[in-house]
Amino acid sequence: MNIAVRSVLVACIIVLSNNLYGMQEEKKNDQPQNESQLIIYALPGLGGRGSEEHYVRTLFEGYNYTLKNIVTPDEHSDLAQSKSVAYISNALKKHKEDHNQQTKILVHATSQAAAAKLKILENTEVDVDAVVLEGPFANANPAIAQSVRGARAGVYSIFRNLPYLEIVGPYLARLLKFPHYWPAGSQPIDSIPHIRKDLLMILVYGMKDQRVPPTHAPALYAGLRQHGNNNVYLICKEQGDHIHLLQQEDVPAFQAILRHHNILPAIKNNGEKNEDVNTIDITKFQPDFMQYIALYHSIHADQRVHEHIDTAWHATKILAGAAVTYWALKKLSERYRTKGFLADGAYILKTMQDSMPEPQFLLSNLLAQMDGNLG
Repeated sequence: MNIAVRSVLVACIIVLSNNLYGMQEEKKNDQPQNESQLIIYALPGLGGRGSEEHYVRTLFEGYNYTLKNIVTPDEHSDLAQSKSVAYISNALKKHKEDHNQQTKILVHATSQAAAAKLKILENTEVDVDAVVLEGPFANANPAIAQSVRGARAGVYSIFRNLPYLEIVGPYLARLLKFPHYWPAGSQPIDSIPHIRKDLLMILVYGMKDQRVPPTHAPALYAGLRQHGNNNVYLICKEQGDHIHLLQQEDVPAFQAILRHHNILPAIKNNGEKNEDVNTIDITKFQPDFMQYIALYHSIHADQRVHEHIDTAWHATKILAGAAVTYWALKKLSERYRTKGFLADGAYILKTMQDSMPEPQFLLSNLLAQMDGNLG
């Protein structure tokens, strides 16, 4: 084989190789670039119920993500007040080094954790892109009353028919189960004006909830919308109870909301394009908030009852302390007038004389002077 033929064969091999390599690169570029940058934090409610791994995974089926679970220990449970808020906030901060500019952070929280997350959102150090809250309560006091009324067993069932349960119930809960909870303390609904206005929030609630009044999620929705957050969605489940509210038929709409706000990519893991984004009307999950605004203001007004009780309680303690102080001073004054002080002083000095060998002469002189005064 001469040189010319060899040169032609080598050239053909090079051209063919380049074509094959180009086809492979083109095919590679056609593959969905779906490297996951989504981190999901699952925050269950009391006792670790709700937001379990198996449940959260059904909501994000078909997508890549990293799932992390943060369970609030029972000793930190104070119904979304300072202890539970601090615990969850610190846990989220510990994972902050895992984040980068491309990372999307989503929090899925249930019940107490959902309410606590509302308060955590005031903290700008805990930055998230989306929040899904199932069964959140706006104020723990009506939620306690609702739980007591729905109790069929246990210590709460004894108080089911107690009058003025909305007022008395929270103090019973503090006495029996939540010693760190204070009914007049801060509530999740107080955090609404301080939450970031562009944050995506999905509120899910059930009309047959036995633990949280079904009016609370709409009230939170109304408050958020009134304060300028237009990225809030409200999903109502007519037959839903308190947890595990979203079912398989709800997943397409749920994912469509997240895709609309670029939390989820347009293409799933298997290369299938998420066509539901263009076919599902997500605006139906943003009803007119004015129909719920009265609920928002009503929950605020109801909290004033416990604030007044708190004021009266502190005033009672002050008055009781003043009365005891007055009584003690009066008794001391009476003893002073009857030389009771000198008698007490003589007794103390005699005790000291028995226990101290020196200086005996100083105590003896002082006792003699006091005895003279008493005589």
